[in-house]
Amino acid sequence: MRHVFDITDRDLEVLSAPLSFHKGDPLSDNESLVVLPSNESLSERAHSMQESTDLELCQESKERKVDVGSDKQRTETNRVIAEPNMPLGLVLKACPDILQYANDEIHHWHQLVSAVGVVSGMMGISQNTSAEAQAHMGHDIAAVTVAAILQRATDINSPGGYLRSLTRKSIESAFSPGPIVMALLQRDVD
Repeated sequence: MRHVFDITDRDLEVLSAPLSFHKGDPLSDNESLVVLPSNESLSERAHSMQESTDLELCQESKERKVDVGSDKQRTETNRVIAEPNMPLGLVLKACPDILQYANDEIHHWHQLVSAVGVVSGMMGISQNTSAEAQAHMGHDIAAVTVAAILQRATDINSPGGYLRSLTRKSIESAFSPGPIVMALLQRDVD
């Protein structure tokens, strides 16, 4: 059956690692399939695959757009894969302005998501726009995106409009926050 969908052993490892965090055996459309493991935990469940290769493998799987069923399933599978794979420390180094909106130091993705929840309204990003971004990008990726928008606040006239635009690109699989984060890091170097 794997050959029908052109799924490799590497694809199965990448897919099985985040799904192993799901509680219970049956997966259904009625429950959330979003998991938020750390890179370390994900690496352990991916048969001790090095953390640095997780992003490579997930990006490769996402780019191949493995057809494992309906568009909804494919979107959910891509969000589950994409959620935990950008190093949090890298994001915080690129987007330090978000730190002042956190209750405590940010050590986990859910803390970044919470800090972004605090600052989004202040930036003029509506709850509907935030919810749509989270639904299509995943909570972590949406949080990284908003943190990057905050970091570039002086360059962006309409943060809400910009997030809506990036959400549309995400729906079309034409957006990843990686280049934005890397550009912010490069900006600090220059």
